[in-house]
Amino acid sequence: MHTNVSANPVNAMATPMPPSFEDCIAQARAGHAGADGVGDQQVPGCPPAPIDDIAALTPAWLTAALGGTQVVTVASTRIGVGEGFASRLYRLRPTYAAGHAGPATLVLKLQTDNAELRKVLNPDVAYREARFYRDLSGDVAQPMTRVPYADFDAERGCFSILMEDLPGIRFGFEATTAESAAAMRALGAIHGRFWGHPVLAEPWLQPVANTDIDLHWLVGHAIAAAEAAGHGASHLTRAMRVLRPLVARVAREPGMLPPVRAHSLCHGDFHRNNSVLQDDGRFVVFDWQVLEAGNPLRDVAYWMLTSLTAGQRRAQQASLLRTYHAALQAAGVRDYGRAALQRDFRSGMLENLVRVYCIPALVQADPGLLELLRGRVEAASQDMHTIAIAHLLRAVVRLRDAWRRLAA
Repeated sequence: MHTNVSANPVNAMATPMPPSFEDCIAQARAGHAGADGVGDQQVPGCPPAPIDDIAALTPAWLTAALGGTQVVTVASTRIGVGEGFASRLYRLRPTYAAGHAGPATLVLKLQTDNAELRKVLNPDVAYREARFYRDLSGDVAQPMTRVPYADFDAERGCFSILMEDLPGIRFGFEATTAESAAAMRALGAIHGRFWGHPVLAEPWLQPVANTDIDLHWLVGHAIAAAEAAGHGASHLTRAMRVLRPLVARVAREPGMLPPVRAHSLCHGDFHRNNSVLQDDGRFVVFDWQVLEAGNPLRDVAYWMLTSLTAGQRRAQQASLLRTYHAALQAAGVRDYGRAALQRDFRSGMLENLVRVYCIPALVQADPGLLELLRGRVEAASQDMHTIAIAHLLRAVVRLRDAWRRLAA
């Protein structure tokens, strides 16, 4: 059954949206289609069902997705291959009928075809992004990608998101000083807008990681990938060998970790390739596929870990945290001082070290990019003394187990 991403808005902030495909199915079954169901009839004013493969893209589908702007032909080219994206991206070049005008190019986003990545992420990740664009994007307090169409089919496990083709996107994982400062201001505004907001309790915003995944297997898979690439003796690999027996336990019992004060809407994959600083000063954030409620300092740490060299991170970290904190305060966040921010940042950085370490085992990316990321997490692991932290966590787990045996 197709999931209705527009029904039951999560809060009063929700921006009114066109009817979803599910709404239109209901209309069709109420009398707009034949007795055998919906059939091929398009309900006027309603969007089409999402497609699960680029081969299903037709001028008729794109016409419906654009709200009736008549498309005569459409060509597609896959983009972003090898850049670590957790989905398939295509640039579309439509032509229009006489009297109809539309964008010269568009970007179409479809579900990943990476089976390993699908195992790690919850099946609802596509639903999250579609619902975000329909229900929350108007309240993010930052410029958003224009999205003419976003919908998800739960039965087929597929989604389609049609977006504007933003000018000025420059792929690469080394941000300029201006880009990083703009990123921190944007994050402060986004996080401040949803800081402690009731919407964070909604089921669709809970942790994006697949809780059924075998984390022991995943970390072991990542260690094997690191060893195969010649990084078996690295600082982080040695820490991960200590952590491997503990990761599933920590996921089940998060109380073993220091508490985090910050709680907001997290982008979840906030790096340079998922944003663009345009010439007019707009900083646009996109790719909200893995958003969730949680520690927002993970977004801050993830930018620094993935979008800056180790030298840039060390030189800019303090000033970027100040910029972020100032943006939080400007957004109305109070009673959250620099000491709490530093603690939550360290927690977010440690979590991201594990996450980025596992990327080479999951994402099909350019080998040069994977080596770049390995070098950055290795430098950060040394700066954070991750081996010592891993041994400390193991000692905490053993003490907790001993106490429980004594108390039994």
